[in-house]
Amino acid sequence: MVFGGLALVVADILAPPVALGETWLLRLLEPDSYFTNQSINGFLSRLVLESDRTIPIARHAFDPATVGVIATILFGLVTFLVLLGDRKALGTRRGLALGIAMALVAASIGAPKNSFWNQALALPAIGLLIAAEAPDLKFGRFGRLDRALLVGWWVGSCVQLVLWIQPLPKDGLTAPLTTLAGSTALYGMVALWGLLVRRLRACGLGGPHSVSRAGRSGSSCRRGR
Repeated sequence: MVFGGLALVVADILAPPVALGETWLLRLLEPDSYFTNQSINGFLSRLVLESDRTIPIARHAFDPATVGVIATILFGLVTFLVLLGDRKALGTRRGLALGIAMALVAASIGAPKNSFWNQALALPAIGLLIAAEAPDLKFGRFGRLDRALLVGWWVGSCVQLVLWIQPLPKDGLTAPLTTLAGSTALYGMVALWGLLVRRLRACGLGGPHSVSRAGRSGSSCRRGR
C-alpha cells in the first residue's frame, strides 16, 4: 500500500506537466503547514513557512515540497528495505502482523497531507503489535527501549491533542519550541514505527520457525533490549 502510493507520486512528478495539467496528485505535494498535518510534509512546511499557530524557524530556507517528496521516498525506501530484509519473518503469522502494522504507520507518516485523524491508523497497528507480541497483555516481554518507544507514541498523541485545544504562544522566545511542538504526533508515530522495526527484526533474528515466549509456534520474535 505504502509503495503503491509512492509509485503514483513518482509517476505524477515525472510525467510531462503539459500532459497532466494541475492534477490532484500534484496538489497533494504542495506544502501544508497547517497544525493538523502530522506528516513529513507538514513538519518540513512548518520549519520554513508560517501557519496559523507557528512561525518558521528557517523562513524560506528550502522548498518544502521538493524536500518533502525526497524525504518521503527515502523513508518509504527504508521501510521497504526493512521488510525485504526480514522477509523470512513475514512468513510467520506474528511477523506478518508486525509487517502490516509497520506499513500502516509508515503510510500515516509519509502521506503528503493528512490530519490528526489519520493517527487512527496507529490503533490497528497497536492492536496487531499487542496480538503478535503480548497477547496475554504482559508488556514485561518488551525491553526497556521498546517500552520507551511505545510510551513515546502515546505521549506524542496526547500532547498533540492538548496543544490542539490549548495552543502554545506563537510569538516570543518560545516560538521555535512552539513550531517544533507542532509535530508531536508525528514524533510519536516515528517512535511507533521504530518499535515495530525492532520487533520485526527480532523476529527475523530468531528464525522463522522458533517458538516464542508466549508458547506459540510459527513465531520468531525475541524480547527487545
